[in-house]
Amino acid sequence: MIPKRFQHRSLFIKLFVITVLLMIIVSTSITWTTIRMSERFFINTFSITNSQILKQVEGSIDTFHYSLVMASNQLIQNNEVKNYLTKEYSSLDLLNSYYYMDQEIERTKRFFSAHDIGVLIAGKNGQVYTSERSQWPISDQELYASDITKLSMLYPRKMLYQVDPSARVPIIVISRAFLDRTNDSTYGVMYFTIREADFQPFYESYTSPGNDILLMNQAGEVVSSNRHDLIGKQNWSLLQYANELADRRLDYLTTTIDQEDHIIFSTYIPSIDLYLINMLNKDVAFADLIDTRAIFLLCMLITFVAVIIVFLVSQRLTNSIATLVRQIDHVSENQFDHYMTLQDTYETKKIGQAFNRMLDELHMYVEKVVESEKQKRQAEFAALQQQINPHFLYNTLTSVQFLVQQGSKEEAVDTVRSLISLLQSTLSNGDEMITVKQEVENLKHYVFIQQKRYGDRIHVDYFVEESCTNILIPKLILQPFVENAFFHAFNEQETGFIHIYTWLDDHRLVCEIVDNGKGMELKKPIEEGQRKSSSFFKGIGIKNVDERIQFLYGESYRVLVQSELQQGTRVRLTLSVKGRR
Repeated sequence: MIPKRFQHRSLFIKLFVITVLLMIIVSTSITWTTIRMSERFFINTFSITNSQILKQVEGSIDTFHYSLVMASNQLIQNNEVKNYLTKEYSSLDLLNSYYYMDQEIERTKRFFSAHDIGVLIAGKNGQVYTSERSQWPISDQELYASDITKLSMLYPRKMLYQVDPSARVPIIVISRAFLDRTNDSTYGVMYFTIREADFQPFYESYTSPGNDILLMNQAGEVVSSNRHDLIGKQNWSLLQYANELADRRLDYLTTTIDQEDHIIFSTYIPSIDLYLINMLNKDVAFADLIDTRAIFLLCMLITFVAVIIVFLVSQRLTNSIATLVRQIDHVSENQFDHYMTLQDTYETKKIGQAFNRMLDELHMYVEKVVESEKQKRQAEFAALQQQINPHFLYNTLTSVQFLVQQGSKEEAVDTVRSLISLLQSTLSNGDEMITVKQEVENLKHYVFIQQKRYGDRIHVDYFVEESCTNILIPKLILQPFVENAFFHAFNEQETGFIHIYTWLDDHRLVCEIVDNGKGMELKKPIEEGQRKSSSFFKGIGIKNVDERIQFLYGESYRVLVQSELQQGTRVRLTLSVKGRR
């Protein structure tokens, strides 16, 4: 209740109190949203950058691994090395063999001369050769009994990366069995040893406090890391996260490690059968990025200044409202969504009466305009839809005509059957909206027809997320882009592929048609403003798809085209989820 002596100021008091409350709510919401959006933006941006970094690290490791593969292949193909590991020697012959092994190992080292790598070879005859025993001081008995040797013999066709944490300093041992491919038997094991500290430069420059990188094998053992406390230890939870990222094709995931929030990035390096994992501590990463206290204080300061301004402005407006009422008795406020309640002060009653009278007239007019615009949009959409069907039918019958001219009777019959099924689905069905599953089935019929004409040189795959199959989309929304790929993308190459992806992204349906055809020269993706000048949108089918999307979903939903010469084309359609069936 407002005291009686203040009732003549009731409008001002109510407006001021409500405005202050709303400003506090809005400022709090904006502060919270800003912090959350900043965190998400940082994670997404870091994910993109980190992906490139992990690829660079992977490339460096692959180059290193390739040098070891070349060196190991040379040793396996050398008959003198094989004799040393399989035959029994006299003392004199053994000395000669040592001399030859020294020369051969020196020749082998040229493959990895940029790195400090030791070479150790052990044969089934008990002979052991090492180029630098001090780097990995292990006795012959310990070597033959070690898990490293046993695993190498168990997987003779793989080059294994393992770590020996028991050494004075952690040593990474890359081992490979000598395999006689004529009888599929092993006659020894080669070991390439490198200090873990010498392996770290492959990724060390990309690490920082709270931003750690590690290499982990399939057994969950950390082979290398800038975190020395993790080297040589098994971490099953990190292995599970890496597998989850790979299986679900995620860019990253957030989890709690040692009671601290972390962001996990991972990529699998198939050449060395290791996971490259990046752990980012959220608290450390965001400490310098987001100053929560400063943001809060700034929002409070802005709110305080705004409250003072609102107080002064509201007071001035309400002081003059009595005079304004007499002048604008028949003039309405620009608020059309609700009627004003005729209560409180005399001034608001007069404004409410004028406003309500205006709304009565405006509502009648708006209803007529809305109905007229609705009928106009339906007519334009129907006209666009009718343009697609003849265009598609013409191109499809051209394909059938080609098969008949070639004399392929059975193939022509199969093609006509597919055409009948396709026409029954696309033309006979009166619904303008169909499910994603139905659209994909229509595409399969269409692709079958085209493959009868072009053969199997163009391979088409479908990757449809299960949760998308019952979402309603406009009929024939994807077919024009697949048709365009068939007719234009592979004119200069013998084989190729078309991949069709459909998934949900933040409550929006995303459809992509990707091919590896000849592509187009684009400096940037085709978006709004470029469609009239781009040859890609000259065709009836593709042009109408773009216009249909705008009619159904609005101006913000359009077709995005990315292409590069000799690299292929990617077409993305982002649609609002309007319903399911």
